[in-house]
Amino acid sequence: MARYQRYGADVRRDVAHKTSFNLATDPRYKLFVFEALKVANMTKRAKPKQDEQGHWIKNGAAAKSGLNKAILASTWGKTKEFLGYKSRRSGKLAIEVPAFYSSQECAACGHTHSDNRVSQAEFVCQRCNYTGHADYNAATVIANRGVRLVLSGACVQKKSKKCGILKNKVGEVISEPVTSVSSTLGETEVSRLSGNTPAHWSLTQETPATATA
Repeated sequence: MARYQRYGADVRRDVAHKTSFNLATDPRYKLFVFEALKVANMTKRAKPKQDEQGHWIKNGAAAKSGLNKAILASTWGKTKEFLGYKSRRSGKLAIEVPAFYSSQECAACGHTHSDNRVSQAEFVCQRCNYTGHADYNAATVIANRGVRLVLSGACVQKKSKKCGILKNKVGEVISEPVTSVSSTLGETEVSRLSGNTPAHWSLTQETPATATA
């Protein structure tokens, strides 16, 4: 069972890599827009429920488990993660936009109402009478939001801050003088049986205590 589960995870990762690679290298696409969905929160286990008497009641755990498996099998998160860095390598852009009311907004006129979503697959705008597949309409709305976000200038590349350790070259003059500290301690190399690093031990001997008669 563990071997089959590992094989399934490898297949999903391979699909995400291939899908993101094909999208990033396709010359027809320059911008990729995703819904800002939190896959980890969407695939959480159903919480147990109790009635007023403290008895455990049905919480739809079986249906929620099936939905979680379907979401994870679709590789939403991995595809978005892989496409994020692969698109930058190809000089393209991948962004996220809010997903609120994307299934109720009309892609033609922008009218948003719950009655626009007639069924799971049918979309009919109550203002302009635009009809189409609900998923296609929602995808068009997400794409339009991404284009407006780019045109507004909100997607500006941030300057990366670099930090490093300054190293002084041999013979380089240091502007601030370094005060030398004299020490009476000394070290010498001694041999040991194992290892390839010479050990050190201090030459400074402790002053013996004066014996009293």
